[in-house]
Amino acid sequence: MKQLLLAIFTVLIFTGCSTPEPVFKNNDKTLVDLVRHFQSYGIKIDTLQALEFDFFHAEEAIALSIDTKEIGLYRFDLTYKKAKHKVDMVTKKNIFYIQAIPFPAVINGSFMMISHDTHRRGKEFVKIFKAFTTDGE
Repeated sequence: MKQLLLAIFTVLIFTGCSTPEPVFKNNDKTLVDLVRHFQSYGIKIDTLQALEFDFFHAEEAIALSIDTKEIGLYRFDLTYKKAKHKVDMVTKKNIFYIQAIPFPAVINGSFMMISHDTHRRGKEFVKIFKAFTTDGE
């Protein structure tokens, strides 16, 4: 029995007992960084408006008015279980629910974009949004 425990202990020491902390793409970025990223692509933002975010386990959220239509941007801290779960659920279905109303959503690391699908430049916004990473912008 002692030899078995010693063998298990030895294996754990050499393989490492703990799992490394996960690294989440762009989790260190803010919505300000994302807005600047959009602007670096020539997107003119008319107005910014804060949105409700804590109910959705997000860290911050804003609506960008572009060409008189709004898109919503949310940032989640994926080191928190509930936030990661929310992002995982949205990623699976590409839908985000607000008061039981489904909104098509796009996830990029710690960020989510909604209401892009109703904007005439929605496809352009998705490309810009997906280009937002920890590299450069």
